[in-house]
Amino acid sequence: MRFALASSLAALVWIATTTAAGAATPILRVGTGPTLAVVGSGFAPKTVVRIHIVGTGVDRRASIRAGATGTFVFRFAEIGRCSVEAVTATTASGARARVPRPWFIRECPPPPPLAPGVYGTD
Repeated sequence: MRFALASSLAALVWIATTTAAGAATPILRVGTGPTLAVVGSGFAPKTVVRIHIVGTGVDRRASIRAGATGTFVFRFAEIGRCSVEAVTATTASGARARVPRPWFIRECPPPPPLAPGVYGTD
């Protein structure tokens, strides 16, 4: 009886840990470099991820399939990192991730104000 109870308990613990490990929270970030590279992790393996990028004069959508580990890298060679204001990624199952807004504020600060008289409106 004790053996059956112990093996049942061990099976429940194993199921709980494997389920929790498989239910990773998707994370999205911006890669390094002058152009925009969207890096995702924590997605379900081999799932299609839809990426939406919005910014000043930018509204692009793209799709990519996550790899066997649930990660991907998608590069937008023609878009600069600091011309973007929001990046989101969604899957058909409803998993969603976004680049946190503070990233854009921290990494892409506005230019300093011009000194008075620079343009000389005489």
